[in-house]
Amino acid sequence: MVKEKRTILIFTGYNQRAIVAFLRTIEPLNIPYVLVARNNDDTIFLTEYANKVIKTRTTDELKLTELLHMLVDIRVQTQSGSLWIAPSTEYLNRFLLKNKNALEAQNFIIPLVELELYKLISNKKSFGDLCCKNGIHTPNERQFSEKFHSPYVAKPIQYVTAKNKPTKPYLIENQEQHNQFINLCDQKDFYYQDLILGESYYLLFYFYKDGSYELTTQRNLLQQFGGKSILAAELCELVFEDEIMKYIKLFQDLNFFGLVMIEIRVHNKTPYMIEANPRFWGPSQLFVDGKVNLFESFLYDWELIENKPIMPRTPRAQYFWLGGIVSDHLEGKLPLELDHGHHFNPLQINKEWLQIDVYNRNDTKMIFTKEAPDYV
Repeated sequence: MVKEKRTILIFTGYNQRAIVAFLRTIEPLNIPYVLVARNNDDTIFLTEYANKVIKTRTTDELKLTELLHMLVDIRVQTQSGSLWIAPSTEYLNRFLLKNKNALEAQNFIIPLVELELYKLISNKKSFGDLCCKNGIHTPNERQFSEKFHSPYVAKPIQYVTAKNKPTKPYLIENQEQHNQFINLCDQKDFYYQDLILGESYYLLFYFYKDGSYELTTQRNLLQQFGGKSILAAELCELVFEDEIMKYIKLFQDLNFFGLVMIEIRVHNKTPYMIEANPRFWGPSQLFVDGKVNLFESFLYDWELIENKPIMPRTPRAQYFWLGGIVSDHLEGKLPLELDHGHHFNPLQINKEWLQIDVYNRNDTKMIFTKEAPDYV
């Protein structure tokens, strides 16, 4: 029996480093794929994958009627029986899941769990509460105060605010930042936790539909100012294995499948759960380079490749993104060295790091040149 042609559709322009890592995975596997660019300025046009762009969006907003029309047109152009839509960003994933019935009726595949389970894990408050119930350490919660007393994190209760706008966590370390947060945000949209400083790890999982899983651990070394993107990291031996088993049981009990990254911060030898992201994440090139390629697990689980990937027992790889350092510098900010909380001086950048930069490679060299022209 001949299988129908299935084409991967990838929306680019957001979470671009993860998308590039995914493209580097599927390109040598000869899986049919096409790209939808964010706009004419999308950096995907600076890569060797530009010829795979089949459509370019005219607006960032997603509307179901327009999306269905575009997807049907793409399916006809590619002569595909179905389109498998890569779950690359939070906004896209939630939109796809909200409209899953309408999309699946047109033979578009959404490779994610149901919306309520997705939100349970992705929303910081609900997942934190779930972890507490399952014996997993989370940072101490505190009441909001008009006066600044000590560093804290303001985390959104839901992905969108009461005014239906996506929001983000805020790291508040001093009175000035506290005042800015009060002026910028509605405090009722957030909950508040002690700021945990110390060693930072990502637990990187792929849970198969049958309940089995793949796992690797990422040690984070350098992060953008304000708790934004990870700039440098390395694969490492498994840490806090007893704690990891609690996560595994939790996700298996939920019948969760798919990618999920769990951020852990360590304080006084205690690992605290910071957040979970059930989607692609920025430093994905690290596990691709380490050949613990969770994207391949994902593709195998959805029958896009035939052979289940074999993972090395002791993977080794490092990750670096210079563009994030340059971005901080242009804003007058300094990244943070995560192990000891010191600010990072860009003069410390060495040739070894530049050689492994996520964009300093043949397929994306023009992005590297655009982001960091002084280092070319």
